[in-house]
Amino acid sequence: MSKRETTITLIPPSRHECGIMREMFVSEAHVCGRCNGEGWIWGVEQKEDCPICRGCGELFAKVTIEWTARSPGGEPPRAGSDQRSRVYYQDR
Repeated sequence: MSKRETTITLIPPSRHECGIMREMFVSEAHVCGRCNGEGWIWGVEQKEDCPICRGCGELFAKVTIEWTARSPGGEPPRAGSDQRSRVYYQDR
């Protein structure tokens, strides 16, 4: 099985921007891992639309980056309790 990798380099905004600073990246045309791109799976007696890709055979990923300031003397924000979410901080 082939594997596609994309690297996103995080570079903080360099100009003054008011409000919430967000960026979104979309990665398209990933073959559904449940139905292997067929769009269907076998049900009890017949083919059924894949519950993951809803019958299209492909998925896309949306990656959102939100830049926030650390409060004075405060800790950096942490990722949610979901163990699959990992955020790495690197001080300069």
